[in-house]
Amino acid sequence: MKLDLTALNPKNTAIISVDMINAFCKFGALSSQKCGEISQKAADFLSHAYELGFLNILLIQDLHDENSSEFLSFKKHAVKGLNECEAIDEIKNLSFYEKLMIFNKNSLSIAYNENFNAFLRQNPHIDTFVIFGVCTDLCVYSTISHLALSANEQNLKRRLIVVKDLCATFDAPNHDADFYNEFFLNHAKFAFNAEIKKLG
Repeated sequence: MKLDLTALNPKNTAIISVDMINAFCKFGALSSQKCGEISQKAADFLSHAYELGFLNILLIQDLHDENSSEFLSFKKHAVKGLNECEAIDEIKNLSFYEKLMIFNKNSLSIAYNENFNAFLRQNPHIDTFVIFGVCTDLCVYSTISHLALSANEQNLKRRLIVVKDLCATFDAPNHDADFYNEFFLNHAKFAFNAEIKKLG
């Protein structure tokens, strides 16, 4: 199915971009060509959403200390103070970039970020979330999971829409990008009732 933003209410919808930063899309130990390929499309999508009046646009981004525990599992990346932790230029160059809300995380999952959870608590009227970014099977999936499971715990009804064209992950030994991208999108639909939609 195709995503039609005009069918959504900007007042109760949040657009969430996950980890569209240099560390994964442009350069560094964890950068990926496949992730980088969606950079311009992601920026164009945000521009289109903003033009339609969607003002709740959130950037979820890795930001690690030099000795982050996450580096036991993944190579050093997105260290505070380095360009790797910055949003990609395609997004930073948007005329409304300064109006975007940024939530930095020192974990693969945004679930443990108090500022993000405070945003959810303070905006109970936002019940629709449009999600995209990298990496599909890691940070994107964990974002979907947190939004779905925290809603279930509180008996809230949240609509989760994932933009398939704007999700990507990386190729590595024993990690085929196309397989993991498709598998985790399907699992998000199966386990969390996420709607997987393509750009119109």
